[in-house]
Amino acid sequence: MRQIVNGLSALLQNISAIILMALMIMTSVDVVGRYGFNSPLKGGTELTEFALSALIFCALPIVTLTGGHVVVELLNWRVSKVWAARANRLLFAMIATVSGALAWGVYKLAARSVKRNELSEYLQIPVGYVQYIAVGCLAITALLCAWKCLAPDNSTDVTPPLS
Repeated sequence: MRQIVNGLSALLQNISAIILMALMIMTSVDVVGRYGFNSPLKGGTELTEFALSALIFCALPIVTLTGGHVVVELLNWRVSKVWAARANRLLFAMIATVSGALAWGVYKLAARSVKRNELSEYLQIPVGYVQYIAVGCLAITALLCAWKCLAPDNSTDVTPPLS
């Protein structure tokens, strides 16, 4: 199971890196075109919106998998390791539930967008397919949290393969 999770993490990290590189190139081309040639990148705003959406949702499972969430430890020094592990399991169960519910809600929106053939305003890109990226990543996050909740040793943090 850990090999599958590591492979998934590497895949999502590579996709996120490619999207981030594309965003940097696109922004550079837009700025140079806008200020150097008075001709900005056509559809740059829409492309940026879609790329940022994909980047954020692709990074969500990675952050969940590697334990990179922001954590405020107010009571950890006062509770035993057993209770801290139980609290961790409860937290992962809650995140899995919320991520699963969000995935279902976004799935319904994406299906409706595809059915209605909703397109972006300027570039006419189908919006529903970009929403399906969010659905997939939210579902992966829910499954990873469920796995971390049910893992026997609860020490399921995975070292990022690219670091």
